[in-house]
Order: sequence, then C-alpha cells, then structure tokens
Amino acid sequence: MFTPNPFNNKNPIENYIYFSPLTKGITGKAIKINKDLFLPFFCGIDPNTYDGKLIIHKIESLRTTPDHLKSSSGNLYTSSDHTQQLQNFRNQKERMLVVKNAQIIYRIEQKKGDTSPTVYINQIRIINKSDSNAPGFYSRKKLPGSAQRGPATKMEKQSLKHLTVGINGMADSIEDAVNRLNTIALFYNPANVCNDLGLWGGATHSHTTKQAIKQLADGIEFNKSDPVNWKVEGEAVGLLAKALKRVKGTLPKHKFQIVNPKADTPELLKTITDKKGEFLDMFVSHTNSESSLIASASHKEALIGRIGLLPCDKNKRDKVIAKINEATQSAMPVARQASSLGLSNKTFVQALSSAGMYRT
Repeated sequence: MFTPNPFNNKNPIENYIYFSPLTKGITGKAIKINKDLFLPFFCGIDPNTYDGKLIIHKIESLRTTPDHLKSSSGNLYTSSDHTQQLQNFRNQKERMLVVKNAQIIYRIEQKKGDTSPTVYINQIRIINKSDSNAPGFYSRKKLPGSAQRGPATKMEKQSLKHLTVGINGMADSIEDAVNRLNTIALFYNPANVCNDLGLWGGATHSHTTKQAIKQLADGIEFNKSDPVNWKVEGEAVGLLAKALKRVKGTLPKHKFQIVNPKADTPELLKTITDKKGEFLDMFVSHTNSESSLIASASHKEALIGRIGLLPCDKNKRDKVIAKINEATQSAMPVARQASSLGLSNKTFVQALSSAGMYRT
C-alpha cells in the first residue's frame, strides 16, 4: 500500500526528498528517500529509541559510501527464502544496507538536477523473525475431560464447514496467533509472509509466501460450497486478497470480518464483493493498533468509498463507516504529515520528528 516497488526505477524525481539536514550534499553525497516510505517508517521505526537512532545514523553514513560498494552490515533476520530476492537486488544494481532488522535498499546515481552522484533510497523493510511452523491450516481440539482446547495442530483434512477460521497478522508464534484470534481453526500466516505482504512488502515474494497464497486459495476452493466465516487480521489482508483472486467462481456462503488491517483494505473488500462473499457485522474494525489506524487513515477516503459500494445493509455500512471515522481520528495528523511531504523544506527525519508528538 505504501511501499514503492524496489526494482522500479521510474519513480519521478519529485517523489524523493532529502533524508535529513546532514544529507543535502554539503559534505559527501546527498541522500534522498521516496516519500511513500514515510508511513511505514513511522510505524516500524521510532527515532527516539536506540535502534531507531542507529538506523538513522547508518543511513546518514551512506553519504560517504564508495560508489562501487554493495554492502550489508549488522544483524538481519533472514531465511533461505530471501536468497533469490537478494540476488535480484544485485542484478538490478540495488545496494543494501542492513541495520538491526531493517533492510535499506538504495541506488547511487545522478539524476536530472543532481550536481553529483546521489543516494536514492527506494525501499526500507523491517524483517521480523518467524518461528518454525509452516503456513497452513491448523485446529485446536478439545482436551479430554475439559472444556478447554489444546495446542494448534496441522489439520488432517481441510474441511472448514461451519467453522470460523482466523488468518493472523504478525505474530511471535502460532500460539500467539491462536490466542489472539481465539478461533478453533487457523490459517497460520508466519512472520516472513507478513514481511512480504504487509506495510513493508515489496514487489517480490519468497517461496514461503507463494506457498501460503496457494495453500490458502486451495483451502478456500475446497470449501467453496460450504458456509465458512473468516476473521482476518493485520497483514493477512494482503494474503487473503491474493488467495481469493486464485479461487474460481463465487463464495456466496463465505462471510468475512477484517480486524486491524495493515494492507490494502479497499482492494480486499472489492475482491470479496467480486466473489459474492458476505460480510459479518462490524466487518472492518480497529482496536488499539497504531500502525493499523495509520494505514486506514492514509487511505480513508478510498476505504469509505469502497464500503459505500458494498451490497449489504445500509445501516451496517453506516455503522462501520462511523466507527472508522472515530477510530482513525487520532491517526489523521500523521497521515496529513505524510501527504504534505515535499510541500515544505522539511526533510524526512524532520517530518518524522514533527509527527512523533502523535505517537501513542
């Protein structure tokens, strides 16, 4: 939703602003960053923390990076899934700086108007660490002699008839995902899939992400004629949207609810409508997730416009719209700060500082 394609070098020059007061080219190379990165940066990196200050300092240090250097430094949470992605960066003349769990993707080039070679930051990704559980359908069976349910285990069959199935956003583990969504059945969405399909997602997808999309699509296809409720959280909005596009036909017996969305919610709502899916009460809702509120605030007009077109009860639509307006009010100043980038002399870091007063 926010993040530009890291391999697309056609972003207009006006999409870039100076990163900080130190990176205007007075000493060393100038450093400019794509304005579309403001909101994901704000959501993922706090400049007031040690890690945030370190990331900013390392980015500023790129002004003295040799033109020929293709480097990475620091500690990165990676897996073999990202090997091909890193090779793609090299093939596309992208360079990568790694600080803590942040990937900074950039080029050094001289564009029209530049007096010397300039660092252009095209993408910043936060890579969260995954547990060992693979994506797929899991369920929690009742413990013998108890009303409680046991740990999540892989489903032997993919029958979801009359079940509410959770699809989790970013979670520390499968247990965390199950407890948060509180559903009997779960399609587990590991952190490395969330990395690809959430606020920080790029144009390329890892093998695990491609498998997750296929497995979820296959499960929906298998249960196409049965009544199933879906509770979708956070970064899973992107996963479900891509999976639904692979499902043939319609889903008139499937009902959907979206909680704390952190991806392109209007796109998912349109896809569900195209598939003739239905919506549960309060089908888009927010709790206390700052990044979700900022994500929704950044495209609130598109989101409300799409909700207004949904073929469901008008009172239901109006109630959801009212709740979205109420919930995103606190996040609107940050969204407005992002939309005003380039209209003043503020650098990216100065704008982050100004928006910082609205952090919860």
